[in-house]
Parts: sequence; structure tokens; C-alpha cells
Amino acid sequence: MRFLYKLVLAALAGAAVLVGMTWFLDARATAAALSSLSWIIIPWLAILSLAGYYLRFLKWQYYLKLIGADVPKRVSAGIFFSGFMMAVTPGKLGEVLKAYLLKRLYGIKMRITTPVVLAERLTDVLALLALSVAGAATLHYGRRALLVVSTLTVLGVAMLSWRTLMVKLIVLCERLPLVDRVAHKLHEAYDSTATLIAPGPLVWATLLSIPAWAAEGVAFYAIFCNLHGPSGQAVAPPPLMGAIFVYSFSTLVGALSMLPGGLGAAEAGLAGLTVTLFAIPRGTAAAATLVIRLVTLWFAVLLGTMTFAAFQSKFGHRFADVESVKQEEGDSGAPVG
Repeated sequence: MRFLYKLVLAALAGAAVLVGMTWFLDARATAAALSSLSWIIIPWLAILSLAGYYLRFLKWQYYLKLIGADVPKRVSAGIFFSGFMMAVTPGKLGEVLKAYLLKRLYGIKMRITTPVVLAERLTDVLALLALSVAGAATLHYGRRALLVVSTLTVLGVAMLSWRTLMVKLIVLCERLPLVDRVAHKLHEAYDSTATLIAPGPLVWATLLSIPAWAAEGVAFYAIFCNLHGPSGQAVAPPPLMGAIFVYSFSTLVGALSMLPGGLGAAEAGLAGLTVTLFAIPRGTAAAATLVIRLVTLWFAVLLGTMTFAAFQSKFGHRFADVESVKQEEGDSGAPVG
């Protein structure tokens, strides 16, 4: 049950972060703001999250089609949503579990499918970056920093897409001890990667990701529209684009921090930027942060865990066996996180 133990530890760490943030930002004001929330809004927030998940599932299906993986849609959905329980791993790299399940069920090599997970993360970053840039332009905040990050990201993607350069780098790596034995796997993994990050697929997948993440930003905005200040007074919510900017940028920072689930980094961004940019009371900002993390990160983990449990008979192993994913690293040619 080692994996389940780690999942519980991650949940406890998340709870500790949220409790610490609440205490730092004024626990009483946070509790007062939470008590003002109409909890009937929670299902609607979950629906916004689900809409985003569905768009990301369409991206997953698109990628599987590109690499020629013929997987029944129902099983594909089970594998995709099971990956959500790995959302609390650094950078969500634990979602390589999906590649392992494809190998176990259909014998598809992990070095072919692992690039799908990496391409998912790449296009998520591009989508969050696009939303952040759009928000920064609207708010006139952080434009230079985001311009630098955007430029570096585009250059990085361009280099990764440059087949001649990447093949030469792989050939150079073949001269290193131990690498020569897995060189053919590296070439095969890059062939799959190059297919996924070609201009057409890259643009299409990013366009699917933008509304997926924007939906969660809209949920963040909706929370503010239903919260009150510590004294019960109405609080002017941030502008819609402002809420989307804060959510996208904070999520991006959390992902790039490589902390499990972005814990700490994302929460600090969500609450801190809301207070700094829009003069929202600290307790109200903390309350909104608690709720949005509940209906996004932790809702995803719960959904993933429930889906994986429902598909155990199909996957043919229990939670404890998820640790065996690590044994597949040699086959995938990539770390599983």
C-alpha cells in the first residue's frame, strides 16, 4: 500500500499548506468569508472543472490517434482520468502511469506513449502562458517577465522540434557509458515526440488546452462573486480577465516549482496576487484560494482515485502495484516522476 500511503501524505501536506495559509492571512476573516459562501455554487464550480477535463481528454484522444494507439474510448477515458490521482506528483510527471497502463493493457511500448504525457504537460504550459500573457496585457502587470518566459519557451519548443539537431544530440549521447544500450529507444521516443509537437498538432492541442484552463479561471472568478468580506460587506470581485490571469499564472508557477501538486507555490500566488492586484481583503482571498483548490486539484485527485478504483479489475492490479511503474523506466527511456 506504499502508493496509497504517499497519496495520504500528499493530502496531509496539502491540508497543512492550506491551514498555514489560512492562519497567516487571518483565520477568523477566512472563516467569516467561507461562511458567506453559498455552497450551492460548488456543483457549478465542479462542472466548470469537468468541462476543462473533457477538453483535455479530447487532447489525449487526439494524441493517441497521432501515435496510432487504437484504444477503446471507454478504456481510454478510464486511463486518462486515473492519471488525475497523480496530480500531486511534481509537475504531474506521475501521470506517466497512463503510459504504463497502456503498456499493461495493450502492449504499447512506454517509450512511444510517454511522450504523449510530456506533450500534454507542454501544451498545458503553453496554454497557461497564453492566458497569463493575455491577462498581463489587460492588467498592465508583469508583461516584461512574461515576455521573457514566453520567448524562452518558444525557443525551447523550436529546439525540441528541430529534428536534425535532436537526432545529432541523441547520437552524441550514444557515446556515453550505458546510454549506447538504450540509444534505439531514445530514437524511437523522439520519433513519437516529434510527431506530437509538429506545428499542426502543437497548435491544435494548445487551442484545446486554453479554454480547458480558462474554465478553471472562470470558476475562480465565480467564487469571488459569491463571497463577502470579514464584516459581511459585499466585496467587489476582480475583473474576469484578472481572475483568469491570477489563476493561470499561479498554476503555472506551481507547475514549474516542481512541488507536489504545486502545493504552497500555487496557493501563495492565488492569494498574494489577488490581494496585491485587486485589494481584496486577505481573508476573502484565502477563502477563495481554499475553495478553488478544493474544486480543481483535490477534486481531480478524488476523481482520479475513484476512476482507478473502478477500473482495477480491467487494469489487473491494485494500488500497491502502482509502484511497479518505476520498474518500467528502462523501457520508457524517461523518468516517471
